[in-house]
Amino acid sequence: MSFLNQITHPEKLVETKVNFFADYYNFAAAQIEKSDYIDVENHLSLVEKMIFQIVHNNNNCSKYIDSYLTHPFLQKDNKYFKEYKNHSLVSNLFEEYKKEGKPNQKVKWINENQNFKSSLIRFSIELKKVMFKKSLKEIISFLKCIHNISEHQSDLIHHTNILISEFLLTNRAQDDIIETFSRIITKDINNFPFPKSFLKENKDNLLEAKKEYIENRTFDQQFEGILHFLKETKKQEYFVFRIYNIQAERTFRFKYDQVTFYHPENEKLETLKVHVKKQPFSQDFFLKKDMILATVKVSSSSNRIAKQIAINTIKRELEFLDYKCGANSLFENHSYIVTTDFKNLSSKWSRKENSHTISQWNKKSLENNPFLLLKKVNQKCREHFLNYEYLHVKSQISRSPEDYWHYFETLLKVVSENTTNIINIISSILVLSSNKTEKSLIRNYLINSVINSSASQLEMSQKHFVEIRNSNNFDFQIIKKEVNHPFVNYLFERQNLITNNKKLKSYYTRLLWDCYSQRNSIMHSYHSNEKGLILIDSKLPKLALRFRKTLMDAMLETKELSFVELIEKLTQK
Repeated sequence: MSFLNQITHPEKLVETKVNFFADYYNFAAAQIEKSDYIDVENHLSLVEKMIFQIVHNNNNCSKYIDSYLTHPFLQKDNKYFKEYKNHSLVSNLFEEYKKEGKPNQKVKWINENQNFKSSLIRFSIELKKVMFKKSLKEIISFLKCIHNISEHQSDLIHHTNILISEFLLTNRAQDDIIETFSRIITKDINNFPFPKSFLKENKDNLLEAKKEYIENRTFDQQFEGILHFLKETKKQEYFVFRIYNIQAERTFRFKYDQVTFYHPENEKLETLKVHVKKQPFSQDFFLKKDMILATVKVSSSSNRIAKQIAINTIKRELEFLDYKCGANSLFENHSYIVTTDFKNLSSKWSRKENSHTISQWNKKSLENNPFLLLKKVNQKCREHFLNYEYLHVKSQISRSPEDYWHYFETLLKVVSENTTNIINIISSILVLSSNKTEKSLIRNYLINSVINSSASQLEMSQKHFVEIRNSNNFDFQIIKKEVNHPFVNYLFERQNLITNNKKLKSYYTRLLWDCYSQRNSIMHSYHSNEKGLILIDSKLPKLALRFRKTLMDAMLETKELSFVELIEKLTQK
């Protein structure tokens, strides 16, 4: 939910800046998977991906390194890049590398100059130690200084983006990131993220020490809670799911790789079952017949990410059980319990079942059927596009680089089979919808932020606020004129920014090369770069939908064109 923060502070200027920081932080966290202008990448992720390519894909690493080096963060005159200790070392090496020209010459240069890889490793070590801390320290200094927001606004936004990108790239779910401010503002000793050193030093009288810390914490200590939140130890928990349509003996226990399968009456589960039966929402978990249980241990800081890892792991390993036993099992992935020790039930469970009632919203979504919508379009064009619709659906479900690339490659093969050309086509088409998409995101965020605020927050009369809130047509000109709020004003400014198509196309190109890279690594060497996968998972689903929608809109607009002619027309715009 979009809202404007109401954090208080004795000093009005500090209060205004803290609320702007909190508002932008929540905005960026909420929009990072949708916006083309909020980057998932940071200096560390880019450098780590270069190292990954050199180590795992040495013979073909140059095209991917070339792609990473187009990022604004790694340009030699980038002011944030220049602030790091090892900047000049790696920056000079980047320039030497670029001079080599042809891909094979660049690979040869990398292999002959081992200090390139060692310098990247050294730089990555520096970034791991200081990047997040440095950005947070800069933000705290901006919040405390004597200047107005405008003096440091662009720097504040840059450093906030670094914080959010690092949260995302360390496998934190979006909901967890948005929770940051409620965690650091709270006086609840069970919710505030304390420093690890403090917890260790005060383990003998932790309760009293926590109360005293909360009571006496300084401004810096409160906001340093963001760093401690990032560093919170990943929890190790066991997820327990039900597998239907398969039976076994009561003593059945089988572990394949990470997943252990049990009969529901297995003695391992006896103590856990006692606790589960006491819970009103999960007491019937073990009662159903014709099933076995699948358990998997997951380490994650995020509840959502942990659940998804558990589901993906069980799905993958259940295939072996089905294959060997000739079974046709049904994985009930909506209903589960979580435990740390098979004795106590965790605070997390779900009672949702596989059955689903089709809602009115579902009906409208189903009506958006390309087989009906494109009925009057050029037959050959329509048939070619729809032939690969199942690949599009598969990629949106799996969100894997292999499936996304399979869809793009097969759909566009009639235009070109060259990887660079395919990436250029997709990037060029994505640029066409970027400006409209960004404006829509901001408008929606503005509407919800204003609606979920109060008249006093927006510094306007109660009468005008009620009129705006109850209006069927949201008049942005009136909002802009009436509202006086730093972050609302910023959103209006952001909405009017001039689009830089060259930068946007470069951004899409990098992302698509990453997709192609991860697809190849997974398929050919069974290696993957976690941060590359997170980038693809967070950005590509929305972009793939936009790409497809642009094609469909163009087909409906110019119904007589063949598919090749359609692509040519779109890429020439």
